[in-house]
Amino acid sequence: MVGVVLSGNLDDGSAGLRAVARHGGLTVVQDPGEALFPGMPRNALAAVPHALTVPLAEIAPTVLRLAGTPVDADPLIGLDEARRDGLELASLLGHDLGDEHPGQPSAFACPDCHGVLFDIAEGDTHRYLCRVGHAWSAESLAERQGQAVESALWMALRSLEERGALARRVAATAVEAGRPWSVQHFQTRAEEAEHNAGVLRQLLLSHAADPPGGWPFDELGHDRGDGPARPAP
Repeated sequence: MVGVVLSGNLDDGSAGLRAVARHGGLTVVQDPGEALFPGMPRNALAAVPHALTVPLAEIAPTVLRLAGTPVDADPLIGLDEARRDGLELASLLGHDLGDEHPGQPSAFACPDCHGVLFDIAEGDTHRYLCRVGHAWSAESLAERQGQAVESALWMALRSLEERGALARRVAATAVEAGRPWSVQHFQTRAEEAEHNAGVLRQLLLSHAADPPGGWPFDELGHDRGDGPARPAP
């Protein structure tokens, strides 16, 4: 096998490239100096320092050359590592592992399915895997958690603003119906919701001044679906 990591953000592919190398496969990384996004190539080289580093234009010829190059048939890998890799691959492919798992239960929940994440420690690096096969490096997990928090806060802001608008409407109806107690009650609710919404909006917009990795949500908490963006004030 030949593993290749190209331009990209975060550290996606680093653990897979390390596994390819550990099992005797060959590894190729795009030169970070010419990559549009050098994060993935740099992290891949940190994980597999001996990987071949070549410019983009040379990757295809390099893979073609390596495909015809004999390699050692018996890579040096321990039984524990081989078993762990097998369990991890089976989980990623969606197989039910029962009580077996390649890692230890962690204190974190999967940001996609909210199941328990298992911590797979390898030297000084950690990656996380849930029972249904969602896999994260520590860096990508932190990034995804940040996006989930930001999305939840935008949705909370929308709910507060809608709550305030509804309370104002009910208060206006109570005025027309001559129910002063209801007027005061719903005006108070509206003021509280509007105050809390204002505080939350200010927090979100101040954080959005320079959001790490871009801002993927609009001011209503919806995923923009078009890459990094910033919410309108």
